[in-house]
Amino acid sequence: MYEINLREYIDIAPKQLLRIWFKPERLLREAKRIKRLKIIKRDKNTIFSFWEVEVDNVCFNWRQIDELDVDRGIVNFKMYGGEFKDYKGIWYILPTNNNNKTLLYLTVTINWGIPVLEPYVKKVLERKSRLLFRGFLKSIKVVAENYGKESRYCYTSY
Repeated sequence: MYEINLREYIDIAPKQLLRIWFKPERLLREAKRIKRLKIIKRDKNTIFSFWEVEVDNVCFNWRQIDELDVDRGIVNFKMYGGEFKDYKGIWYILPTNNNNKTLLYLTVTINWGIPVLEPYVKKVLERKSRLLFRGFLKSIKVVAENYGKESRYCYTSY
């Protein structure tokens, strides 16, 4: 098991950035590694989804639950079925001194569940995971910063 921590400054207010989680399928336009993203069920602040991604010609898929804490700007997520043993993390949507800029911070832990092979493939798996989440972060930035500039990025209000 290992942990990835990434951050990105995004030129949008925190409340506007949080809207992306209410329509995550919009990331498909920018995140080239996401091959399929299907919303299974959506409650007020909980989203159940199916993800299929490709990193270096290797496909992974999983089912995920996202729990949004809108007031605190936190999105907890975890896998509840997939090709590896355990996967969970938190997106922190943090205000900065500049009201129109947000720090998006991600911490995620992954357990591939292959202890026999892990000593041999650990570095490769870590690199693939880091590429995947760095891509997610960059895609969120592009979608968020183009909010309202083009019709394909428009969001309805929530």
